[in-house]
Amino acid sequence: MGRFCVKCGSGLDPDARFCDECGSPVRPRAATTVAVGMQRSAPTGAAVALDINWRKVGLWSGIGAAVLLVAGGIAAFLAMPPSTPSASDLTGLLNADKVKVADATCLGNFAYGKNPVVVGGFDANTLQWLQVLSRAGIYGPPQPVTNAFMFGGGQQFSHTALGEKKIHDGKLCFADGLTVTAVEFTKPVKAGERWHTQGSYSYTYRNADAWTQTPEAQRAEPNRFANLPKTTYVSLVKGDHGWQFDNGTASNDGLALLNNMQRGMQAQMSSQRHASGGLFSKIADAVSGLFGSRPAYIGKWREENTIGGVIEFTRDSATVEGNTTNVTYEADKRDNKQFFVKHDGATVAVIKVIDNDNLEFSLGFGGARLRRVD
Repeated sequence: MGRFCVKCGSGLDPDARFCDECGSPVRPRAATTVAVGMQRSAPTGAAVALDINWRKVGLWSGIGAAVLLVAGGIAAFLAMPPSTPSASDLTGLLNADKVKVADATCLGNFAYGKNPVVVGGFDANTLQWLQVLSRAGIYGPPQPVTNAFMFGGGQQFSHTALGEKKIHDGKLCFADGLTVTAVEFTKPVKAGERWHTQGSYSYTYRNADAWTQTPEAQRAEPNRFANLPKTTYVSLVKGDHGWQFDNGTASNDGLALLNNMQRGMQAQMSSQRHASGGLFSKIADAVSGLFGSRPAYIGKWREENTIGGVIEFTRDSATVEGNTTNVTYEADKRDNKQFFVKHDGATVAVIKVIDNDNLEFSLGFGGARLRRVD
């Protein structure tokens, strides 16, 4: 008589212990009797055979191995260094930082927020720069003015409507963002829970104003407008939201690096000066001598390589080509060799002491080199 699985109804082999289709156990046949009519039974103390479904054993063994394999794969994946950002990734990262964009695409080399502004005829560099901006439509055509401190005359420049649109927070902005053209990063290194990388990227300005690529603009501001694309360095850290700037500072922050170096040199100079009367002491004495009882800018000066008129600075006045104006001098808190020349409380010029016989004198952008003549 044929046998069938009580669970799925599939046919069974005569000696089957499990259904080949669904794996359910099969109730065993009634025990056969031996010739003497006694039921066969296992000897006392003999081991009883176990019914084992090897199909299920194999299935669960396979599942366990797969779980271990997946777990190992996840651990290996998490230990792998992440890929560094592409040029496109870094473009998005840079442009999302409005401060970095403004620093890179806005000029702060002049008092652009002041309107109108008067530039003395003596300050040829500033006049040339504002003429570039006048041709670009940022300022209107210059108008002649007369001012006692402007050495007999000057030029007045006023914003145009375009200029008002381009000037923000006292700076002249010439593009709306950056475009990264190439990147090169080191292999990421894990420190603690975060990945770090350093490298360089090259960039150009996005939607830059056409005037920035004129020869005059490139000569006036080569660090901004000449030799594009520019290359700079950066440190990145992998955070919860992807790669970010490491503490928001670039690794090539030249100003910060310079300040650190200067502080280190000043500390070394101070230490050496107190330790001995050697070279550091002489340097310190020479520097302090510039600002002794008589300020170094006091005296008569003439622009280098010219036979023009003499400029004279006294403690309370400035005389240029016979025109004398009452002024005061205020030291720059960030640079003890630089002084602001003020008239009626407003800064009208800047003096930079180079040494006892040389100055730089500026009424705005750029300046002229003066040499002592008294």
